[in-house]
Parts: sequence; C-alpha cells; structure tokens
Amino acid sequence: MSTLEIQLNRKDGSRVPLEMNAVTLPDGTVYGSCRDISKRKKNEEGQRIAAVTFDTQEAIMITTPDAEILRVNQAFQDITGYSAEDVIGRNPRIFQSGRHDEAFYQAMWSAAQDRQMVW
Repeated sequence: MSTLEIQLNRKDGSRVPLEMNAVTLPDGTVYGSCRDISKRKKNEEGQRIAAVTFDTQEAIMITTPDAEILRVNQAFQDITGYSAEDVIGRNPRIFQSGRHDEAFYQAMWSAAQDRQMVW
C-alpha cells in the first residue's frame, strides 16, 4: 500500500488537502481511497505556530484553570532558574517572594483570569 498527500482543486477553485491510499492487487487492479485531511493540516499548522511562539526570549508559563503549571519555555527556565521538571504540576505560588500582600496576588490572578494581564 502506498500513501500520498495531494491538493485537489474543487469546482469552486478552492483547494483541499487529501491523503490518498492505493494498493495494487496481483492481477493489476488498483484500489484506492482519499480522505480529507484539512482538520489535521490545520492542527499541524496551529502546533507549528504555537511552537514558534513558545520559542521566545520572554518567559512563558502555561497553567490549567486551577493554576497547575503545565508547561514553561526555555526563557522562563533561564530567567527564574527553575527547570521545567521543578515546576510542572506545581502551583505558581512557589514563586511568592514574601514582599507582596494577599491583595496583590488576588489582583494579579484576577487580571490573568480576565486575560487582561499586562506586566
């Protein structure tokens, strides 16, 4: 069986990515199928963009809604001195310096949850 990715021109002129599979039987008969892989290609592009975005000089920390650290980038590790293994699965409270009161942290997390965080 062979597999090939192609672009098909639709009647309306747009293009659609397809995965073609074909098998040749001993008698020379060829059976084939095509599958629309638009969603997979879109996901792959999103992952590529995310990977490039994550590779920056700015520290990035990704958490769950419950504030469990899922991932940090290399800049985060360089700036904080914490390795990914040190922080993944933990709560960002581990970074509290003791110099700020509870109101500061409440305001910070409120801003982060509202997606209005600018530091």
